[in-house]
Amino acid sequence: MSRLFASIGDAAALAPGRRTPAEIVQGSRPASGARRVAVNRLFLATCLASTTLAVVVLAVLLLSIVMQGANWLLAAESVAAFDAARSIPGPFGSFANAVLWIGAALVALLAALLFAPMPKPMLRTLQIVFALGLAAAAWSLWGFVRTDFFTEYASRFPSKAGIRAPLWGSIWVCGICGLVALPTGVATAIYLEEFAPKNRLTNFIRLNIS
Repeated sequence: MSRLFASIGDAAALAPGRRTPAEIVQGSRPASGARRVAVNRLFLATCLASTTLAVVVLAVLLLSIVMQGANWLLAAESVAAFDAARSIPGPFGSFANAVLWIGAALVALLAALLFAPMPKPMLRTLQIVFALGLAAAAWSLWGFVRTDFFTEYASRFPSKAGIRAPLWGSIWVCGICGLVALPTGVATAIYLEEFAPKNRLTNFIRLNIS
């Protein structure tokens, strides 16, 4: 008899007008499924936070390296000529102010592209403007860079040191890895998609690729 009254009470609770659709869906969802969704969201939030922290740390390190090595990377005579020809207001030198203002403008434009809601035509236009501005800034800055920094080998004198050996080493490593990884990756994808049977090994490979 008690089970009968309990089932009648459950049916009344599920009757229209007693519970909202969201409450019905939430009540019909198994506890394990809801727990799994919560764990997945926590995992994604943890991955996003750790990746963001890593990117920020990397940006800070790169910025500190550039700031410390700017005296050796830039051509002093070109910077002096720029400072003598132009006067940009600010607490730093003229060249430093130009780099600061251009960098701030590019960062603000990138933040707008990433976070500001806007229609697609405007977004595409701003993307083109950002790409052109970045290319123009890089081209303008190249005139102040000491070119022998890329053509000279390592030296105990900072003014004569270069990165020719590690630069070409990186180019060779990337080129060989690309030549090996590209056909291997394409062949693996074709094999897994068209010919491989579904078993534990192929499932493990697909999981690692994902």
